[in-house]
Amino acid sequence: MDWMTGHGVDFLILDWWGVDNSDHRFINKVNLELVMANPLASETQFSVVYESGHLVNLRPVGIDFDDPTILTHFLSDMSYLARNYLSHPRFLRIQNRPVVLLYLAQTYKGNVANAIRQVRVQMKQTIGADPYLVGLHDGLQDPQFDLLDPYDAACNWVNMFWGENREYYNEIQTQRHDSAWLSYAHSHGREFVPSALAGFHRIVPDFSTGALLPVLQRSPQRFAKQLQIALNYLDTNNMLVIPTFNDWYENAQIEPNVEDDFKYLETLRDTLDTLAGQ
Repeated sequence: MDWMTGHGVDFLILDWWGVDNSDHRFINKVNLELVMANPLASETQFSVVYESGHLVNLRPVGIDFDDPTILTHFLSDMSYLARNYLSHPRFLRIQNRPVVLLYLAQTYKGNVANAIRQVRVQMKQTIGADPYLVGLHDGLQDPQFDLLDPYDAACNWVNMFWGENREYYNEIQTQRHDSAWLSYAHSHGREFVPSALAGFHRIVPDFSTGALLPVLQRSPQRFAKQLQIALNYLDTNNMLVIPTFNDWYENAQIEPNVEDDFKYLETLRDTLDTLAGQ
């Protein structure tokens, strides 16, 4: 907690795979209260990213909300979140609305609008507030209304966009896409959430395609440039995400370690300090 609050991280996003997943025992109310009992927690908020990928294991149709099994399981998980977490005093809010992020939203199919509408209705009945829903997309291309419409905001989780040859776009291309998505979101009454990635190297194939994903070599210098780009396209929600703090599985971490020391957290702090001084 000290590492994060001392370097500019003011909210955490907890990875959650749903009630039925074995990881649920690690992200529960008991552990959450232990984290929030830290004296530095008063400077920190938290949110949840819903790992939609586990829904694929339920049925061979993928995340198709026309399938009753998929829809029922999704709504059950969302109801659990509302009942157990969203009213917590440290839960992240935008415009007094609890923020929930939905991962792999670009893979949703069927009547997505109806599924999201039902989530909003049940959460409002449970906590008295309409949630601020962020559709998290891996590798956003050009703006598309169906990737934005049901949500309050769209975010490109791995901010280096995929090209036609499954390569990471360069910084100029990233700027163009961030700019395009920000403008497009505003023109449709939505918001945009930029992100900055320290690196990426997943050694197992992508679960949906079976292909190995491109490697993005880790570099504090490149991370600083990505932070600067993201901050240039910060929306009125004042939200920027860094995937991730401790994702060692994909070599995307910014958590201090023997090899990197505090380089990535120091890069984050220095970049934010420079912005504050301008």
